[in-house]
Parts: sequence; structure tokens; C-alpha cells
Amino acid sequence: MLVTDVMTAPVVTLEPGRPVRYAVDVLHDRGVNAAPVVADGRLVGIVTRTDLLRAAFGHNPRATALVPAEPGGDDARRVADVMSTHVLSVPVGADVAKAAELMKDAGVNGVPVMDGDRVAGIVTRGDLLGALVRTAGDG
Repeated sequence: MLVTDVMTAPVVTLEPGRPVRYAVDVLHDRGVNAAPVVADGRLVGIVTRTDLLRAAFGHNPRATALVPAEPGGDDARRVADVMSTHVLSVPVGADVAKAAELMKDAGVNGVPVMDGDRVAGIVTRGDLLGALVRTAGDG
């Protein structure tokens, strides 16, 4: 089975210049855990809920004393400031077993599926579990 058989497409993407607050709203409203970050049609990063939570609450032991930005307030941080730039991905022709192994080894929940330099979709652990459920129902 190929990743194209189970991936989520079209994929929710973000631009690096968007405000962090916008990214929070998109991931929450769309119910996704991560979004590839695309600039000029090229994959430049990925932003996850974990990245956004880390940006909001930081690693500072006194972070609870910090006042978070007001919802809809003027937060100068951008997606580029909080995204991960080391992005693992798989090509459209990859086998789901290869994607599952990559996610397990890297400890990530999902990876973009690339068609050349274009993001064709994203495959997540949830997509793989859904495929297992459908396959088990067939037998």
C-alpha cells in the first residue's frame, strides 16, 4: 500500500510570514496536529501543535508568571519563528511501512508527502491506523 492511498489531501499549509495566532487558529479549527510551511511553493518547514504550545508557554520555569498575548492581540511572532526547519518527508511512491518506520524512528506524528518539490499531502499515524481499520474490515 502506498502513502497516496492513505494520506490526507489536500493538506492544510501555512506561510512562514503568518502570525503565530493565525497558525493556532488554523490547526485548532481544522483539527490537525501539524501543517507544512510553504513559501513560493516550496516546503520550508513544519509547524506542530507542540511548536505552538512551546512558543506560547516556553521552557522558562517561571513561564507561568508570564502573561500570554491576548487573543486577537498584536503578537509579533510569525510561523517562521516557531516552525521546525528540519522536515522529514516521504515521496508519493513510498510504501506506508516506510512512512510508519520513519515516523516511529523520528518520534513524529506525521510527515509531508512530496511530489517532487510540491507538498501533495500529509500522512499521519491516524491515517495509518485508519488504513489498518479499513483493511481489517475487508478480511
